Amino acid sequence: MYNIQSYIVSIDGILEDAIKCIELNHSRCAIIVDKKMKVYGVISDGDILRSILNGKNIYSPIKNNININFKFLKKKNKKEALKIIKKFCISLIPVVDEDLILKDIITLEEILTDF
Repeated sequence: MYNIQSYIVSIDGILEDAIKCIELNHSRCAIIVDKKMKVYGVISDGDILRSILNGKNIYSPIKNNININFKFLKKKNKKEALKIIKKFCISLIPVVDEDLILKDIITLEEILTDF
């Protein structure tokens, strides 16, 4: 259904990398990971716009602009994902293990196709 690689950006990247990722995946956000796929946070198109309004540019380090208080699940559960998506108005939920290693994702599009 989707390529998980199209939703991730390296923690060592820049805002431009996140912009390109979001443009590619159409989910309005990207998941920020290290080389071991540990999730450090997410960044949305809104986060990027706020960063630019606050004087950053597209070459600014991504690690200084991510949301580290992101929502995630430890198991792929579309019913729980729907609750989180509704409550927090988000479009992407990482599914991680106990060490925050990315295992899967649940997108708003995936949830909507089930209804």
